[in-house]
Amino acid sequence: MVSFSEEYSTPPIERSVSIAAHEVTDLVCRLEPTLTNEQRSLLHQLRLAAESLGAARAMLTLRPRQAMLGAD
Repeated sequence: MVSFSEEYSTPPIERSVSIAAHEVTDLVCRLEPTLTNEQRSLLHQLRLAAESLGAARAMLTLRPRQAMLGAD
């Protein structure tokens, strides 16, 4: 029987980030041709903000794990 860790070699957070990034890229590629220059600029700003938010959330998720590892 294959264990969960063997089946998924990528850590869950990295896998989630990769899936989300792919979905966002796909949506942006579909939307961009229909947007004005101003809308494209706003969409780019929104992507940057979403990436920053995602990175911050990932760090908050990792912080408790790092604290537990440091306690040993």
